[in-house]
Amino acid sequence: INDESAFLQKTKAKEVLDIWYDINERKLNSFLSIAQLLRSKNIKKINAEDVKIIENINGKKFALKIKWDALNENLNRSQDKLYARLLKSSIPQLLKDTDHIKEPLMDPKFITYDQANIGSYIDELDSLDKTFSKIEKDATTYNEFLIALGQSEYNFAKVEEVKEMLTILKNLWKALQEFDEYCERWKKTKFESLDTKEILNKCEEYEIIGRRAEANISDKGTAIQTLIST
Repeated sequence: INDESAFLQKTKAKEVLDIWYDINERKLNSFLSIAQLLRSKNIKKINAEDVKIIENINGKKFALKIKWDALNENLNRSQDKLYARLLKSSIPQLLKDTDHIKEPLMDPKFITYDQANIGSYIDELDSLDKTFSKIEKDATTYNEFLIALGQSEYNFAKVEEVKEMLTILKNLWKALQEFDEYCERWKKTKFESLDTKEILNKCEEYEIIGRRAEANISDKGTAIQTLIST
């Protein structure tokens, strides 16, 4: 068990094994007791071969119990090592990785309207989001691991902050790109054929995205104002 994900997977497997082992052990013990009782009463339907089959199954049960004990020992041995590593290195490294994502998001270009570079900004934000998704997944795994150990969850406020910022900027630039595309389409459409309801709905949608960016980003750049003014 080399990481928190493996620990959680094996812990869940053990929980399932515990349930089914207990259920089937009781059934098997009952069958074996009944078979031995009936045989002791000289009931011919229960012969030595029948008893042997049940005893073979019982032997497999004990073999499984040995593996079950080994899994328990492995889990117990691993949890202390993983817990110490989590606090000492895994969480600090995750927070450093989060800072590496946050740093480029603070670049003024992401709040400055630049029509020529909308596509490249979106590609850059998508790339950062792809990297960040692993960080977010690891943060969730770490807290699941802490809960499994009966510990308090870690407050990944920095991860949530970067997630919010990344989401806002992605939505902002994708809305700006989409608005430009809609404007080009509307320009080519005859006035009487314009769907005014669609235009109003889109403008309202873009304003909501812009207002959210305005409320969460202290420096009100031209990209935000451009979207709101649509």
